[in-house]
Amino acid sequence: MSFLNRVRELFAKPQKRRGLGRGRRIESLEDRTLLAATLNLTPAGDLIYGGSGVANDLTISFDGTNYTFSDPSEQINGVGGMTGLDTNPDPNIFTFDPSTTVPAIAQIIVNTNAGDDIITLLSMRTGGEGFDVRNDPGEGSDTININGDIGSDVDPVLDNVILRGEAVNLNANIYVGGTADVRVEGPVNLISDVEIIAIPDLTQAITFTGTIDGPGGLIARAANMEFQSDIGSISPVDHFEGTGQKLTVKDVTATGDMTIVTDLLTLSPPLTTWIGGGTFAVAPFTPGGDMVLPQDQIAVFGFTALEFGNADTNSITIVEDVLLPVDTTFTAATVNVNRQIDNGGAPTRFITNELNANFRIIGDGDLEVGGLVPTALLTINGQLGGNGWGNSNISVMNGDGGVIFNNAFGSHVMNFTVDSAGDVEFTSAQAVNASGDISITSALGEGTITLPAGVQAPAGGIELAGVVELTGTGTFRVGAGSDFFAGGINANGNNVYIRGVGGAINLVDIFDVVGANLFRIDSSGGSTAVEVILSSVDASDINVRGLDIDLFGDLTAANNVSLIGNVGVDDDVVITSGGGATNRIQIGGLIDAVDGDESLTLNGGVGRVILTGETGGTTPLVNFSVISGGSHYITQDITVSGMVSWNNSGQLVNRATITAPGGATLIGTPFINQGTIV
Repeated sequence: MSFLNRVRELFAKPQKRRGLGRGRRIESLEDRTLLAATLNLTPAGDLIYGGSGVANDLTISFDGTNYTFSDPSEQINGVGGMTGLDTNPDPNIFTFDPSTTVPAIAQIIVNTNAGDDIITLLSMRTGGEGFDVRNDPGEGSDTININGDIGSDVDPVLDNVILRGEAVNLNANIYVGGTADVRVEGPVNLISDVEIIAIPDLTQAITFTGTIDGPGGLIARAANMEFQSDIGSISPVDHFEGTGQKLTVKDVTATGDMTIVTDLLTLSPPLTTWIGGGTFAVAPFTPGGDMVLPQDQIAVFGFTALEFGNADTNSITIVEDVLLPVDTTFTAATVNVNRQIDNGGAPTRFITNELNANFRIIGDGDLEVGGLVPTALLTINGQLGGNGWGNSNISVMNGDGGVIFNNAFGSHVMNFTVDSAGDVEFTSAQAVNASGDISITSALGEGTITLPAGVQAPAGGIELAGVVELTGTGTFRVGAGSDFFAGGINANGNNVYIRGVGGAINLVDIFDVVGANLFRIDSSGGSTAVEVILSSVDASDINVRGLDIDLFGDLTAANNVSLIGNVGVDDDVVITSGGGATNRIQIGGLIDAVDGDESLTLNGGVGRVILTGETGGTTPLVNFSVISGGSHYITQDITVSGMVSWNNSGQLVNRATITAPGGATLIGTPFINQGTIV
């Protein structure tokens, strides 16, 4: 008979007084308190919740001032240091202000004892006590629900967090500081995305003994990380990050990203499978660490991108052939490619200060090289795009530090792009080659591009946005119908050749050319450029062929100047030859002003000046002046809006119409006029 029924029976009819019979006892108030849960604060600062063995449903919360422990399954009595602190009249709810306890609380310990218990944490005070849930064998099936953060990233709790249960549901984050650890015993379900961080002591550890399943994702960071069971084997996690100086991990299945950051990776079993649907990233834990690839014990499947290293990684060295059929990035101060990379047509990216390309990259995926520290020099050693390489597009980018290429740049490259906020230098005696377009930019066009041997793009165009410094002959080969641009050329006494391949160049556009020996644009006549734009040229000898040649500055040659094509004068221009009797200035086409306010001077000294086309027939020049020597015949009409002057040290014969409203001065020894002067 229950206690309550006995009480009812006691009031229902009178009873005789009698002594205690054998096997009989009276249940006192003290006996009833044994059926209640207790909340006890020990002298050591442990706040211990002890269940009586019923199926508890304990909820713990903190509202910013008070902690509340509630359990509809049984009443909660305060004992020890918690005696008299309950401010809630409900016997099943215990509310108290933790700032008033003596001693201060160091750890919350929950021991529900026997029964199929549920422990739910809704919220908890930051920066203080840890959280410890006990679960002894044979005491039922316990479920832990973490629905509120334990600590915060700026104010972690300072004692251990230990969760033991037959099911652990994580729906909030855990942050521990000092030397505190996190240990989770039992199968874990990630209800949402969860962070578990143990910082900053190198003795701290995070340990999971049971399986971890989704649908949420997990980020776990501590000096020592141990995952003793599979992750995502039943229900894949959304994402997974394990970061630790030491890391033990088994099989992982994620629907999204996976990140491994460690110095010492222990695989359990030795052959481990990692599956994901996003980016797989792996890097050293300690700044300045090194990586060696590949890791033969790891099988990686399903990821859409791979990332090796990070901004703090010292070096990555590839020591065996690797197949990387997805978007792949290597990030380290130095990257050593000592064996073949097969990119399977996917992009490959190096973020580094020094790339040692000692072996080829096959596959047709794009290759990108970027500076790790933009203010540092990006050094590329080894031949990019050499024999055996795939036909890839290659792009190189850096900041103010600039870029240097210390080996040849081969023709097994489609399009080649360099974009640097600093100077760009090639040191190989071989030309820069690509089968498609080549674009090199230095300091937004204001820097220098050092070339020992020119640039060749036989099926594409060339853009050199910067001043080209030639240290050898500069041969520039441009595909038919494509363009050539240079922000200037300091030839340093070297030859400059610009030639079309397989047909005519569409456009040649060059800013100032200084110090060239021979300067040639399609000088063979095999493929005349459609249009040539020149700012100024200083060379030993100048020979330019173009259907249209636009002049924005002076042309000066120690020997001859030949312009074969129609010439447009875009500014006041002076063309000067070497001035000797064997030197010449030759213009093999029409000469016109572009806007009508330009003048042209041809200074041949005592040499020849040969004009095979009309001057000013479409748009007159303002003034037109010629200095020459030897016997000259003017056979093409000249029209200006100002003056015409031709001073020849030999015989000068005019057989054309010269229109010069400002006057015409024609001097020869003798001068013979067989034409018309207006």
